[in-house]
Amino acid sequence: MVCDGLVDRCPLRAGVCAATAHAVTVRPVPRILQFDNPADSILLRARAAQVADPAAAATIGARLLGACGPLAAVGLAACQVGEPWAVFAYCVPQFEGFLVNPVRVERARFRNLSEGCLSLEGVAVAARRPTLIAVEACLVENGHLVHVTAVASGFLAQVFDHEIDHLEGISMRERISGEQDVTASRPSASMLHIVRRN
Repeated sequence: MVCDGLVDRCPLRAGVCAATAHAVTVRPVPRILQFDNPADSILLRARAAQVADPAAAATIGARLLGACGPLAAVGLAACQVGEPWAVFAYCVPQFEGFLVNPVRVERARFRNLSEGCLSLEGVAVAARRPTLIAVEACLVENGHLVHVTAVASGFLAQVFDHEIDHLEGISMRERISGEQDVTASRPSASMLHIVRRN
């Protein structure tokens, strides 16, 4: 997901993701798959596969986080870079990290919000998105997948919802609100609360 007007898109510092303490290796920016390309659309329209291997999840998550800054992205799903796995990275001011095998459990406080997508270059839509979302997912900690519930609000909730749509094969075009009253693309304040489930 991209957001116009967000200057400090990904606060990666000194090659380390502050949220996960994983080293982030600088690699070439991956090619972003496009919904309008028939070959790319096959993967983008598929439901992402669950990840059972913590090492694989950590590698994919670090790759996604490492790409967010150069792509000026606030979120990036594995399918957008050609990986069929259920992992997405988020990178908004004050919050960066990645979630593995995320599932939405609750969405609330819907608004019509302006958004763009790296997989739909040059397209901006008014999408109906929650400003509060609860997600069950996994984090990678000490070589293990740890089950958590993450509750995000504000702009971060919009990012989570958009990226989980990618993992379910849904394009933001399918979330177009059809209403004229759209909140400007300026992000609202975000909060994130993560609780372990096991």
